Amino acid sequence: MTILHICGVENKMSNGATVAVLNHVNEQAKADMADILVLHIKDEILDWNEKVKPVKAADFQNVLQKTDLIVFHEIYYMPFFKMAKAAYKAGVPYVVIPHGGLTDGAQTQLKYAKIVVNFLWAKKYISQAAGIQFLSDKERSTSRKWNANAFISPNGVSVPETYKCNFNADEPGLRLIFIGRINLFYKGLDALVEAAKSIADEMRSKQISVGIYGPKEGDDRAKLEQMVAEANLNDVMKIHDGVFGEDKAKVMLDADAFIQPSRSEGMPMGILDAMAIGLPVIVSPGTSFDRDVLENDCGWVCECEASEIADTILQVYKQKDMLAAKSHNAREYVDENFRWDKVARDTLDKYIEIKK
Repeated sequence: MTILHICGVENKMSNGATVAVLNHVNEQAKADMADILVLHIKDEILDWNEKVKPVKAADFQNVLQKTDLIVFHEIYYMPFFKMAKAAYKAGVPYVVIPHGGLTDGAQTQLKYAKIVVNFLWAKKYISQAAGIQFLSDKERSTSRKWNANAFISPNGVSVPETYKCNFNADEPGLRLIFIGRINLFYKGLDALVEAAKSIADEMRSKQISVGIYGPKEGDDRAKLEQMVAEANLNDVMKIHDGVFGEDKAKVMLDADAFIQPSRSEGMPMGILDAMAIGLPVIVSPGTSFDRDVLENDCGWVCECEASEIADTILQVYKQKDMLAAKSHNAREYVDENFRWDKVARDTLDKYIEIKK
């Protein structure tokens, strides 16, 4: 079976979609269950595995005749609509992974432009797909119902051998971190700032800190820095450059918990990485992890509202003696359900079934 993945993601490891696409493609190639091809619509070269065969965008029509299934990553790339139309006409089934793009929250962003694009192209692109691959049950339940052939196959994670195992519950302080793309709306960082502002005095007296790690790109980074400064929170909420690899691991190992109060997500990689290394998490329903975190006792859940985030931060401080147990649960849960090798094989099984 030959599978062609098509994407348009930026070549930036700070972008969760980029990381997800890279891993989905590379891990499926390593599984040796199918021939894996990849086409970037701008012909950008990402860090593909040696078993992955890159295809030029100009060669799409030639490759189409030799392809059994196409997987489109995301929705709103204009070339996707033309490629999907050609695939449908040629009788080649395709799957769309929206990566959160069909959720109610995502559809409110650039709302009127999306109404036009949806009417002209996107709805047909989605409705004619052989399958829609959602990353979680929450993403499916909060997404537009434009295709009944939906299934769930999540992102995965590489579980590190070194993990968080020491929590000093009897010592003062609580170190919370967020690592990811700086987006005020989607990641709920504006609400996090408002939450910290409302309990700033308690954070200072209890030595609670929030470290935000994200790349210096886009307007939201500057807006976030301005919000923190205007709220006089620079002593309790510090903004750092993005971290990757060993530096990222060190930051997580030095923290007590990971916080992400997103309004809308498909399945954020940052939360998976945090749980894999043994960090308890504070998440909102918008992350799609709320039910899993509660059912598996991996952390705490709150709405993406300043008052609830503030109350939860203080609750975590009072319950620091639970951090070690939640850490163990988080790592065990991820190890059992989200290892990339398992995710890749399960996903390929679904693709093979669709092709039949």
